[in-house]
Amino acid sequence: MTVSGTDERMNMKFFNSFFICLYSLSVINGEEIVETLTGSVKGKIIKVLSSDVYAYLGIPYAYPPVDELRFRAPQPISKWHGILDATIMAPACTQDPGNLLWVPAEKRTLKPFTTMVWIHGGAHNTGSSTMPIYNGRYLASIGNVIVVSFNYRLGSFGFMYLNDTRMPGNMGMLDQVTALQWIYNNIECFGGDRNDITLFGESTGSVSITDHMISPLSRGLFRRSILQSGSNYNRYFAIKPESNEKTTKKIATIAGCNTRNTSPNDVINCLLSLTAEDLAAAERKFSVSDMNLVTFAEQVDGHFLFDNGINSINNGAIHAREVMIGNVGNEGSPFLLYYKPKFRTKDIPNLSKSEAEYILSKLFLLNKTRLEAISEEYFGKLSNCDYSSIAERTIEALGDGLFVCPTVALAEKLWQYDNTVYFYNFNYSHITGGYKKWEGVPHFEEIYFVFGMPFMYPEEYTDEEKYFSYQIIRLWTSFAKTGKPCENQNEDCLPFDPIYRRIVNLEPYNFHIYKEKAKKECRLWLQHHRDAISS
Repeated sequence: MTVSGTDERMNMKFFNSFFICLYSLSVINGEEIVETLTGSVKGKIIKVLSSDVYAYLGIPYAYPPVDELRFRAPQPISKWHGILDATIMAPACTQDPGNLLWVPAEKRTLKPFTTMVWIHGGAHNTGSSTMPIYNGRYLASIGNVIVVSFNYRLGSFGFMYLNDTRMPGNMGMLDQVTALQWIYNNIECFGGDRNDITLFGESTGSVSITDHMISPLSRGLFRRSILQSGSNYNRYFAIKPESNEKTTKKIATIAGCNTRNTSPNDVINCLLSLTAEDLAAAERKFSVSDMNLVTFAEQVDGHFLFDNGINSINNGAIHAREVMIGNVGNEGSPFLLYYKPKFRTKDIPNLSKSEAEYILSKLFLLNKTRLEAISEEYFGKLSNCDYSSIAERTIEALGDGLFVCPTVALAEKLWQYDNTVYFYNFNYSHITGGYKKWEGVPHFEEIYFVFGMPFMYPEEYTDEEKYFSYQIIRLWTSFAKTGKPCENQNEDCLPFDPIYRRIVNLEPYNFHIYKEKAKKECRLWLQHHRDAISS
């Protein structure tokens, strides 16, 4: 089920119903027709490896957020008439909303299909479910599951906030909720089970899922979660509304709107008068000038979120009791490239301590005392002239602060509240990735194997990588179906706990469990995130 549109248009539709949808696929003139609660949908058959998959590539779930609806919460739409053509993937929006759906043509068991719903990452300002790398056909075929992905509004279109009903904030997160509600209400039309839905996502997609795990609006819409390199145990996410309001006014000023001595209504009118391209350009200018990795974030609004992730989970406010969570081997290397793009051509990057401290201070907004403590932790034993080691430790610090420490802390807290947690570490980068050796296994690398890219582009991957992708798909879909990443549970797939700290290492022909010591560096990062959230 894929939804996208051109410009900022969001071809989404939402239906909140208490009726149950019955599996009702029919073939008319060689076309696959499904009767959903919002109308008839025409899909197409795609040959995938040795089996067929039904693909539905344009099912809307809300009115397009254009004109006066640009910054509003998603609006429900009534049932359409006729048959909706969902055989062609529409282009991504300027700031994304929409849905995609792949269904195996053959049931291999008598049970309804398990459904896996993908939420893409991209710092809430880039990305789209229509990207080729997120094509769900191989995951659906090999894993024998339904795979759904969707677009949602990003950046200014999804997160601007001026404390007004015309710009309430969290529009992108409400888009996600709306999409999840549509999926829950309609998945049985496609042969799925509404009570057997797993969310999986990477980076800010994973952060979004941790928000859904504590949001009252998302309760009951899914059963399990797979969190890839992302946790809301992080100062960047679930922020106070005032922060988004401040950013909104800065971008509005860049776009030419008067934000001084004027009402929110006037600012919103000005922003509505801009083309989508002009507003997106103003946001890009703001991001580039201030070197902002994250422009906007979901906010605590008393509706979607009542508290930030750290506080909510500390209070035990969690739904989805079975979780798989993990990181890749070198999360921080792409973020060093963000600040030092010239390193892309360097076999050995060199960084001074002052440069490293500037990057860390800029990215994490560290005060002087916290920066000194983190600098001492990572660089204190290094010579000022040991530039390559400083760069190496900077990559580790970036990865620890953004991903590793927040995901480990989340796993520990989930375990404390009686959730079943499996932890993995993905330790392989594909041969044709073009990475320098120092980049290691960078953030996002596991996506290629989760979505079966070695099968989509066989000329670019080895036979070993194809088999590795097959193993990863079976592991991900096994967890979605059973709550266990290994279909035949063994010692390599035992749950994580803070005492034994079992982590499953993922490499070709090398799945094994190891016990990892708690990182002493994490105490500084977690304290920083807590302090920033409470300030």
